[in-house]
Amino acid sequence: MTSALEEVTVDRTTNDGSLIVEVDENGTIVLSGEIDIASGPLLDSALLECEGRRPVVLDLGRVSFIDSAGLRTLLGASRRANDRFETIRLSHVSREVSRLLELTGTAGMFDLGQDA
Repeated sequence: MTSALEEVTVDRTTNDGSLIVEVDENGTIVLSGEIDIASGPLLDSALLECEGRRPVVLDLGRVSFIDSAGLRTLLGASRRANDRFETIRLSHVSREVSRLLELTGTAGMFDLGQDA
């Protein structure tokens, strides 16, 4: 019998390669590249596939850019997690993401953990 984690296969890349979405051996969703209006739907699809199976953890250490559309994707995942009485954990938060969360006052909607 396989676990729910093993059944999740969300490794994806945008057509232009601007965002790579992978799931590591711990079930963490690892993002590399830019989260913007073009890549937001790819990330949202991956999040929806993983949600409800286990707590969602996003590794943002290799995110080089995020715009308001990318933030909207993260906030949507946060709202859905709240509906399940969970939170989205952001790890290895890049300077770019941290700055956007601070400027928009949305950092409190996520578990930033100790490595954020």
